[in-house]
Amino acid sequence: EICYQRLLALEPNHPVVEFRLAALTGSNTQTTVPADYVRHLFDQYANHYDEHMQQQLGYQAPQQLFALTQSVRAKPNGSIAILDVGCGSGLAGHAFRSLANQLVGFDLSTQMLQQAEQKGIYHSLYQADLVSGFDELEQLFDLILACDVLVYTGSLTAFFNAATTALADTGLVALSTEISKDGDYQLLPTGRFAHAADYVTSCAAATGLQLLAQTTATIRQHLTTPVVGQLFIFGKINYNTGY
Repeated sequence: EICYQRLLALEPNHPVVEFRLAALTGSNTQTTVPADYVRHLFDQYANHYDEHMQQQLGYQAPQQLFALTQSVRAKPNGSIAILDVGCGSGLAGHAFRSLANQLVGFDLSTQMLQQAEQKGIYHSLYQADLVSGFDELEQLFDLILACDVLVYTGSLTAFFNAATTALADTGLVALSTEISKDGDYQLLPTGRFAHAADYVTSCAAATGLQLLAQTTATIRQHLTTPVVGQLFIFGKINYNTGY
């Protein structure tokens, strides 16, 4: 903490230093993780990301989100268009790929996108952040995934506004978050945001989405401590026939 304070004294208003200091001190002054911080973090992490997440951290969020999605409305394999937001190395895309006749992903990290491309499961991949990525789209999607990506933003308003615009009338939004114990959202010492369930559902409702399914689950480990997250499935208010 002292080191970051000294860095900030030398370079006032540096966004990454301000963010890391806020995470360490528990300040809720930050509403999102700086893009440069995310890009650098995952570019460095990419080559060993899958092994570390799956074998050492027991990461299960993609499989858990897939099961919850299927509990809402199972569809035949290869029948829907899926957008994987913040796709990373493609772990969520891999879990959902059997459903897709089209699988599109975007991410901030060039190196993570290269890992995703090597899996050979995406029809297209491009580099963009959580909100601007939606500006590149030329179609509507039956399913929008945001698996372990909303932890890099506090406010969810812009995400839900963009996602609803890109969603087909009978489409679904499937997402995971970590659980806030202090307000609508809070920045954790890990540098990730946690969100209150009521806040997530209220942001979704404000854009015309209704909650179709919700559960809590241990999504991974942090050091030796289980991380309990929450999983949500949303559909448009006129949802009645499945995606």
